Amino acid sequence: FPMVRTTVLSEANFDVKPAGTNAIVAVIAHSGFDMEDALIISKGSYDRGFKHGSVYKTKVINCPPKGTVGSRLTQFRADNHSVKGEKVVKDLDYDGIPYIGQQVHEGDPICRVLNKGTGEAKLEKYKEGEVAWVEQVNMIGGGG
Repeated sequence: FPMVRTTVLSEANFDVKPAGTNAIVAVIAHSGFDMEDALIISKGSYDRGFKHGSVYKTKVINCPPKGTVGSRLTQFRADNHSVKGEKVVKDLDYDGIPYIGQQVHEGDPICRVLNKGTGEAKLEKYKEGEVAWVEQVNMIGGGG
């Protein structure tokens, strides 16, 4: 609540209704050399998400290793099945990619790529330090 209130502010009920001002930078100079500053933020705009943001990052994972050409390109696919048809990595879906909405931390698996020719699998892990949520996954064909 404000320390000082005018009659007009009380009548307009500005404690409940937003006044249209989100933030004010206040600067005061005590003398020519020492200055103080502050950021005054409207409680209403803060409650509505003032200065809040989201960061979106795209991670591209190539199934075939670089330099793979010709018919060998089709040997690689995202897959999370064992020979018995069970999941190999519990945090990934059967198609070898994470679930939509899944929270991932540093070191968590985000993709399992299987080489159908050799049977070897490569696990791609999340390497960022910040927690992330999977919002969308696109499987893109490698058209030439």
